[in-house]
Amino acid sequence: MTRFALVAPLGLLALAACAPMEGAGPGMPETGGSCPAAKYQPYVGRNQSTLPAAAPGEVRRVVCDTCAVTMDYNASRVNVIFDTETNIVEKVTCG
Repeated sequence: MTRFALVAPLGLLALAACAPMEGAGPGMPETGGSCPAAKYQPYVGRNQSTLPAAAPGEVRRVVCDTCAVTMDYNASRVNVIFDTETNIVEKVTCG
């Protein structure tokens, strides 16, 4: 019985740690970012070398379709994904 009395609070604590939190905190996605992905849509189907230089202050990530990337979310970042073999831009997303 005393073992249960010691283990039960730990189980409740573990469940509480999984509960969703309100609001954005450190490491959580920001909302309301201005992602200029539409500006780069015309480059889909073209060689990634034709992309212009990023504008000052613009957050842009150009990566191949098989490259490892971090899973952090940045609402104002433009992700340009290109094919590893052909260097052709496949898609442009925000995040």
